[in-house]
Amino acid sequence: KVNEKGHLFSSVHKEQIAEEIKKQIHLEIPVGFIHLDKPIKEVGECKIKVGNSEKSQTLVVEIKAE
Repeated sequence: KVNEKGHLFSSVHKEQIAEEIKKQIHLEIPVGFIHLDKPIKEVGECKIKVGNSEKSQTLVVEIKAE
């Protein structure tokens, strides 16, 4: 749920992102491979890094209001 300014009442964490990736594209990514500077608290697109210390990739996730 979001307020009128697009801020989430609850944050989106790495575990939720990993679960949605698995559900939507059938790719299981270990939670430890998902790097967030801080939990996501706003709707819209957000860039996250996925990978380990040797290789990583930037993904764009879209957070939508329910």
